[in-house]
Order: sequence, then structure tokens, then C-alpha cells
Amino acid sequence: MTDGAALPMALSRMVFELKEKGLLHQAVTCGHAFGGDLEAINIYTGLLACKAVAGADVIIAAMGPGIVGSGSRYGFTGVEQGEIINAVTVLGGKPVAIPRISFADVRERHRGISTIPVPPWGRSP
Repeated sequence: MTDGAALPMALSRMVFELKEKGLLHQAVTCGHAFGGDLEAINIYTGLLACKAVAGADVIIAAMGPGIVGSGSRYGFTGVEQGEIINAVTVLGGKPVAIPRISFADVRERHRGISTIPVPPWGRSP
């Protein structure tokens, strides 16, 4: 879990539920986030810890709950998705980006595939 949103991993109900169901074996916090089974300095060391220490074959790298946004192209904490994809590539991994898809959100920019993640996936500011 990165520090792009809530910092304490304990605030993530999803991590707790996935671990309880045996779908998540270890959780790593990086940057200023804390409370993971392992803690790392940044996304690069977080990914390396997942692979080398936790023995992960698949890594899901994302921020915790509480994303912040201003409604502008680069004014949201999810812009870090582009950096996560870059870090995975630099370290020799194969990134898979999963877009936000919703047909229930009343905000037009979030209907269908949200336009929010598109900028960081396609270019840097």
C-alpha cells in the first residue's frame, strides 16, 4: 500500500478481508504509509520486498482508502498510478493497469471508464 491516500494500513477493510479469506498473504506499506507486514521506503523497495522477502508471484500495488481529488487532470492522488506502472517496468515486471469502471457514479467523468486515470497512464505531467 502506497502513501497516496490514508497512511495507516489498519484503515483498509479490504486488506483485512482479503487476508481473512486467504487471498492476500502479506501486505507491504511504502513511503509514509505504515502498518504492513513489511514496510518499505518507496514503491521500488516495496515491490522488491514483495518479490524477494514475501516471495510474491503477483503483486497488487495501490494506495489505501481515501484518495484525494480536485476534479482536474493532475490534481488527484491517483496520478501515482503512472509512477507505479513505471516502477514495475523499471524493475523488469509486467504491469497491468486496472481502470476505475462504474455505471453507478453520478459524476459524468466517472461513468464507464473513469477519465481520471488516463493522464498518468499515457504521459507524465
